[in-house]
Amino acid sequence: MIDDILDLSKIEAQQMTLKLEDFNVDNLMTELLTIFVHSNKNQKVELRLSRISETQELFVHADRVRVKQIFINLISNALKFTDSGFIEFGYFANEQQQIVLFVCDSGIGIKVEHQQIIFDRFMKLNVDGTKVYRGTGLGLAITKKLVELLGGIIWLESEPGKGTVFFFTFQSLELR
Repeated sequence: MIDDILDLSKIEAQQMTLKLEDFNVDNLMTELLTIFVHSNKNQKVELRLSRISETQELFVHADRVRVKQIFINLISNALKFTDSGFIEFGYFANEQQQIVLFVCDSGIGIKVEHQQIIFDRFMKLNVDGTKVYRGTGLGLAITKKLVELLGGIIWLESEPGKGTVFFFTFQSLELR
């Protein structure tokens, strides 16, 4: 929690230093899949990785640690709000041939009226009042600010009872 508060403070004070470099996003996602498969204690949730091509890999010019942090925050949230089903993360090319990264789950979903406020600091949704979800309410606020700091945008699509997909992009994504 202290790290989250410090990260948010650094971002908002424009004091966060980024270490920009070209790196392989496929390697990062494979690393994350391995970490989450080994740490996931819920056998009713399948973790999946999705990519465009088996012959090409995705590279980005960004801060690898911060991109990893974005994925970790989104995947951790997906695990928190998915009791059974799947969590899939990866990337695809949209109609404009822009590469879009995503984290998708078959969890509880988010009502339309809550979809923008979940990016606010300390925002925690009480879904049905019966289950208490752990967390500080800072993960999505930090995630949104990190995506924007790296020159990208983030948005979501969700339907209560069916799951949520978080999408995000960066300017310098490239298949090689």
